Amino acid sequence: MKNLLSKKIRVAFVREDLVALTKDTNKAIALNQFIYWSERMRDVDQYIEEESMRLKRGGIDANLSPSHGWIYKEAEEFIQETMLTISRPTANRIRGCSESYATY
Repeated sequence: MKNLLSKKIRVAFVREDLVALTKDTNKAIALNQFIYWSERMRDVDQYIEEESMRLKRGGIDANLSPSHGWIYKEAEEFIQETMLTISRPTANRIRGCSESYATY
């Protein structure tokens, strides 16, 4: 029990609106995960822009490129994050790719 309490608890949400849209619980969970990461990438791009400007003022060319909303996830990482009990090929189909990794 002590190990369980010391581990970070993962959470996956099933949103009713996304289930209605996709007509599939797994796809709804996947879509929710993509929405979550797309929001995080906006934060990352803003941070990259702010840091680039700060470094430029200090005379340093950081050469940092924004992500432009692209998200890189391997199938195993996607399965682990969503806690879906699916195979890698199924994860790839849900993510819309044929490789074990995907960039969105």
